[in-house]
Amino acid sequence: MNAAVEGNPYIVTGDLSRPMDEEHDARMEAIQHLNMARSMFEEGRYPEMGASAEKSLMLDDSLGPAWELLGLARLHEMDLVKARLGFEKALDREDRAEDARIALKVMSERSWPKGHGTLDAVNGLVALGQVYLSSGRFRSAALCLTSIEPFVEPNCTIGSMMGLIYRELGMLEVSLAYYEKASSMEGAPPELLHDRSIVLIKLGRLEEAEGLLGKLLEEIDDDPRIWNNYGTVLEALGRDGDALEAYDRALLIDSDYHPALYSKGRVLQKQGRMEDARPVLERALDIEGEVYTIDDLSAPGEHPANGVVRMKEISTVRGNRKDH
Repeated sequence: MNAAVEGNPYIVTGDLSRPMDEEHDARMEAIQHLNMARSMFEEGRYPEMGASAEKSLMLDDSLGPAWELLGLARLHEMDLVKARLGFEKALDREDRAEDARIALKVMSERSWPKGHGTLDAVNGLVALGQVYLSSGRFRSAALCLTSIEPFVEPNCTIGSMMGLIYRELGMLEVSLAYYEKASSMEGAPPELLHDRSIVLIKLGRLEEAEGLLGKLLEEIDDDPRIWNNYGTVLEALGRDGDALEAYDRALLIDSDYHPALYSKGRVLQKQGRMEDARPVLERALDIEGEVYTIDDLSAPGEHPANGVVRMKEISTVRGNRKDH
């Protein structure tokens, strides 16, 4: 070694790469545990999610998403105090922690439970689950509401919420089970049959959906949504004439109900009645609203004479006419 270097206390002669490598390796391992926690959240494996989030934070406590997932895990454990701490740390480290942001906003409201008992936790989780649901945070809503199931009597309100959550998550068989149970309870609103029918449509179980909607129309015959969805089922079953009658019934109730206008125009086009279809479709396009695609019910090559039938699920919020 050069004499000028030898003995100089400010010259480090060891392996400089080792501490940096160890820090990098720890962070990479932390991220691996974080990704595992994310996957477990998607799969509904909440206790394992919490354990993976904890391992991630032991290696690198700067990871905001890991704090957010730990907060959600504490919600599942019905520990609202520790959940809040996790969410606060998440926002300290990450400004995109939307679940944490929503939770802290709800927790800061005057109506948030002040106690720490089971009933307080149940009430808090129901309130937060409803907000997550209305915000389109379906995974987080599922976590909140499944956490309280062991502590509450089955009821059609929670059941219908769970049915909607799992429908939006694409877990149709689970959704259907919740809707079936909820709609069979005493005092269940008949509208639950409509929600149940939508899941049956998505599953391709059209005859069952037709039966449910027909039964519902015996009790509620003044809702254009039901008539329109009934028509789309009949159309998918190849009964275009009956479908057209159902769309017309919907439009008798609400002449500006754009999903029924689209549906009627589609059938008229299929029948080759282009001059009749044009004003109907133009009227539909002139009305503001939302139409959600369910699925193509015709696979490639099926029913070539009828063309492809696309089912429509109707928003519960009706559109308004545009100002001219």
